[in-house]
Amino acid sequence: MEKNNDETLSILDLQDIIGPINSIITRSLNIDTGQILLNNKEGLSIIGRKGVKTQKSHQIPTIYSESLSSSKTIILNNITLEGMETVKLYCSTPILSKKGDALGLIIGIDNQKDRLNPTEIILFENIAQMAALVLEKHFETQKIKKVFTDFIHKTVHDLKNPFTSIALTAELLKRKADDSKTVNTLAERIEKANDRVFTNLERLKSAFPIHNSSFKLNVAEISLPQLLEEIRQDSTEYSINTKSEKEIIIYGDPYRLKDAFIYLLQHLSGLSDLSNIHFASTEKENHVEISITSHPTAQFDLLEDEPQSNPLSIAKTLIEMHKGKISTALNAQTGNYCFYISLPLTKP
Repeated sequence: MEKNNDETLSILDLQDIIGPINSIITRSLNIDTGQILLNNKEGLSIIGRKGVKTQKSHQIPTIYSESLSSSKTIILNNITLEGMETVKLYCSTPILSKKGDALGLIIGIDNQKDRLNPTEIILFENIAQMAALVLEKHFETQKIKKVFTDFIHKTVHDLKNPFTSIALTAELLKRKADDSKTVNTLAERIEKANDRVFTNLERLKSAFPIHNSSFKLNVAEISLPQLLEEIRQDSTEYSINTKSEKEIIIYGDPYRLKDAFIYLLQHLSGLSDLSNIHFASTEKENHVEISITSHPTAQFDLLEDEPQSNPLSIAKTLIEMHKGKISTALNAQTGNYCFYISLPLTKP
């Protein structure tokens, strides 16, 4: 199967990252080979100068499996690796994320020396810590790039409709120039389409800060009831009811928060036929909780392995960028399954 451009670029990025780390391992420890092995859904990825080699779970050499299951540095002698090759020294240490999850391994191989001295062991483990920071940052960046790409595609799609409306309405104006009532109606249609264009252009503007190329939030003070009402008005394909205990002020990027809710609605629409959606917001001690009820009997879960390009994953990423979180639970009062969005009351 051929890789698409995004996958190819991601692999090239990883080669640029991992290549220098492999060199650091070999030079620092004075060994023949340094290698980083990364966990993936199918098994194990070994990224080298010639590309990526993926080994499925049942193909992984026993020594790699044992190393992956260990939380400590392993040093062994006279180990047989792939292709019946025996090496004098084999050492491995895990690459652990901030949460303690195993991202993969750093391994060292040599046919001359048979041990690492205490200083080399410490250095080996420090390289693994450095690799973990670099790789986590890379994976986070890839995720944000995917969300950003989907954001741009959605914005471009949203711009096509008002531009088409403006063009068609302008043509009608030419034909109805002598009918003042029709002209006024068509002029109002152009104004609305023009407003939609400028709204989308503002979203693009906030996505491309003048002095910073990073994907940052354009934080502002937001009236939550007003935001939910705008979502209701914009999402005419759904029947939405909103309820707030009182005026609640939050801080965030209004365009991206709105996108998060819209993507979540798209996800909900794929779960069942939606007739009514209820938004209810409640202010807690240091955060606001928004419950979204879509169906009285539908149960849904947040899967950890959701594809990064689907609406739920994009919604989760946008909410997490605001230091919030999405969860699901049964509402004891109504008996309905709900999505719960929690957002802090302070600036993210």
